[in-house]
Amino acid sequence: MEGGRVNLGVYVLISAMVSLLVFGGLVALSYKASAEEYRSLSEKIELENVRLQSENYQLVQRLELTQDKLQELLDEIEDLKEENRKLREKLEEANLKNSELKESTEDLMKQIDELEFSIRQLLSENENLKDEIERVREELSSEKRYHYDYIVKYRYVIPCNVCCEIRYYRCPDWCHCHWDDP
Repeated sequence: MEGGRVNLGVYVLISAMVSLLVFGGLVALSYKASAEEYRSLSEKIELENVRLQSENYQLVQRLELTQDKLQELLDEIEDLKEENRKLREKLEEANLKNSELKESTEDLMKQIDELEFSIRQLLSENENLKDEIERVREELSSEKRYHYDYIVKYRYVIPCNVCCEIRYYRCPDWCHCHWDDP
């Protein structure tokens, strides 16, 4: 039995060694496969990393361009705001002038209405004066004719002692001489 034990011990030892060798070979194969897979994955990761770095660089470039464009747009917006402010000031000035012109126009319209009323009154007075002048002309015409007839009839002209003017066919109203009663 001792021989059986030895055999069993050797068998266990041999089977342990074989198991260890098989396990080690499997581990070695597994390690080798893992190393190759790791190397393959490492290369893939490295290539992916290079690709991502390239894309990242392109995105950074685009971002910088976009930021530049955005800055330009912001500058343009500021310029437009300034122009808008100036235009508002001009508009306010124009509105102020417009309101002043409106007020002055209203004042002028009132003055025009007053002038129109005055002109109408003057025209009315002018018509009255024309009528008065025409009446006086007719009256003078008839008086002139009367005195002219009187002077022609008696063929002499005696100047008035008060006004001393022969040019009148009749002495003026303020003169009270003999010509007043022919």
